[in-house]
Amino acid sequence: MITLNKLASKILEIIECRFHMNNHTSKKAFSLRIAAAWRKFDELSEQQSDCIQNNPEYKKRAADIIIITVAFMKHYGCKDIEDEIRKAIELLEKPDKSD
Repeated sequence: MITLNKLASKILEIIECRFHMNNHTSKKAFSLRIAAAWRKFDELSEQQSDCIQNNPEYKKRAADIIIITVAFMKHYGCKDIEDEIRKAIELLEKPDKSD
């Protein structure tokens, strides 16, 4: 099984090269890249089928969102991306106190 922490450096290197990003790239620039990936993903939402199993484009675009987000986290110093995801899942598992 691959882990995000092991792939993060490679992902960041690819994203920085592909989008001409460097140590001076702002969070806003990364945010715009993430938003662009979401927009491309959203373009597929008008398709009739709710199942993405046989839709490689849907899977690719969803993966693109994850990839650019991992690059963002790595670029700005997150050392343990998987732990941050675990923490976020734990927060989601807690009951909403507003009910």
